[in-house]
Amino acid sequence: MYDNFYTKYEDAKIFINVASAEDVIKMLEKEKHLTAEQYAYLSKAYVFANDDKKALKYAKKSIKSDPQYAYGYIRVAFVYGRLGKAKECKKFAEIAENLGSDNWYNQIFLAVIYSYLDDKEKFEHYKTVLLENPVDSPAYYFNLIWLFYYLDEYEMASEYFDKAKDYKDRYGLYSVMTQIYGDLGDADNTFIYVEKCLAIKETQDLLEKQIMCYIYIEDYDMAEKLARKLYRKTDDKGFVLTKLAKCCKERKLYDKALRYLRFADYTTQSDWDINYMMAKIYEEKKDYYSAIDYYKKSLKNNPKDEDILLGLSFCYSKIKELKLADKYADEAIKVNEGSAYSYYRKGNILLEVERYEDAAEAFLKSVELAPDDLDYNQSLSYCYSQLGNIELSLAYANRAILIDSNSAYSYFRKAWAYEKMNKYSEAIAFYEKCIECDNSFVDAYANISYCYSKMNNIKKSILYANKALMVNKDYAYCHYRKAWGLHSLGKYDEAISDYIEAIDLDPSDVYYYLGITGVFLDKKENFSALEFANKAIMLDRNCGNAYYLKSVALSNIGRKLEAEKVYAKAVQLGLE
Repeated sequence: MYDNFYTKYEDAKIFINVASAEDVIKMLEKEKHLTAEQYAYLSKAYVFANDDKKALKYAKKSIKSDPQYAYGYIRVAFVYGRLGKAKECKKFAEIAENLGSDNWYNQIFLAVIYSYLDDKEKFEHYKTVLLENPVDSPAYYFNLIWLFYYLDEYEMASEYFDKAKDYKDRYGLYSVMTQIYGDLGDADNTFIYVEKCLAIKETQDLLEKQIMCYIYIEDYDMAEKLARKLYRKTDDKGFVLTKLAKCCKERKLYDKALRYLRFADYTTQSDWDINYMMAKIYEEKKDYYSAIDYYKKSLKNNPKDEDILLGLSFCYSKIKELKLADKYADEAIKVNEGSAYSYYRKGNILLEVERYEDAAEAFLKSVELAPDDLDYNQSLSYCYSQLGNIELSLAYANRAILIDSNSAYSYFRKAWAYEKMNKYSEAIAFYEKCIECDNSFVDAYANISYCYSKMNNIKKSILYANKALMVNKDYAYCHYRKAWGLHSLGKYDEAISDYIEAIDLDPSDVYYYLGITGVFLDKKENFSALEFANKAIMLDRNCGNAYYLKSVALSNIGRKLEAEKVYAKAVQLGLE
């Protein structure tokens, strides 16, 4: 009479799963007289229904019906294990062992029970017995999958799938594979088995997993569609609303995402994660003050949450509250001293205040903890370059290239190191490699221009300055580089035009004023030269070259005594 709800296998065991549990409960509870086996499986059905109280009730009825039925005692022990009652769990497990521990099905459950009890010796015993005495049965291999999944040994669990693929309980098999692949982070396979389960029976848990899969594969339209469908069916409105918010956030529909989250705030008591999501959205909107407010709300409920602390650190750095940014980075490190990203976050803060030695120390810690992280190695290379340690800068640039041979910035850092060693041909080769990886890397073109100028190849220096300006016509330094080359070729008027362009784009760089002063001197336009020399001095009163050029202009217009004084000042300050 129960054929519609369960099937018997070689070992005469009934299979029950999440999909069938409710039907099994309804049918078995109607019967006035159940066997010990039927009581045991009614108990099992209630476990799937997450009702441990009734699961225990029927497990005890099983052993009352037949005091010699080992599996009945296993069901009692199993429920006590779920409830955390170790003493009771152990008592009934030992009775079950004495009555019948030579059955592979019982052995599977005894292994689980002894894992509950943290009895490593007995657990390993049953695990060894099971693996050394395999049974050529899909049911056996399915239960091994379930056992290893339960023990968080996901890789091992997945190895038995092919041998269990003919198991008659398709839903049970697909369901456990969904869990395994989900925990392994294999979204594609998770998605496959969620779909297979849903084809058998639609449950809220599976719909939630399906939504998460669509979010993972970035099909936010489909995820939102399913979330709306689930919203009408579920009591957990908060879960659905947060997923809807996630879908909107990823499509940069920030205001809509915030509306969902505000509504979710009224439907769930677990509001800390909602605060965190709102903080992340405001962060992406670049509204750092609002992000800080929500991070702090989230922090009240989770004072040792590393992600929240790092979020606060990042946002404070963006509003230039660097002391607070540093404080929260330090707190994140205290929470998790093994967090490479926390040290990286601190290193970036220290860079902003030009504390390069301290920054290098933080980045080095990041690299030690995560040696294969591209960003950490690149940052350390940059830091050592700022400290003038060219050898170490080159070493970490090379490490970065080994991590990712297509990283433009890594080649840029390597090229820079060769440039500082005056190995201009080698530097150019690696700047070109940088451009191969990213043809919009404007600094690479600019630095090639510089290297060619040092090699006295003026035409190529101008060529690469022009290439840089094709990428970014408003790059002041490249106008300067071009102007320098044109000046060297005697094309004074063209040089002046580019120097003026450079000054207009960045009036704070003293070298641009020195450059145009030099052109005017060569053109014998001494009053114009004097004008720009004075502007250079106003920018940097300690620039010896500016005083020198002024002295030349003064001398050329006959103001010899004044020129001598200015020249003396230049010598005092030093000339480059």
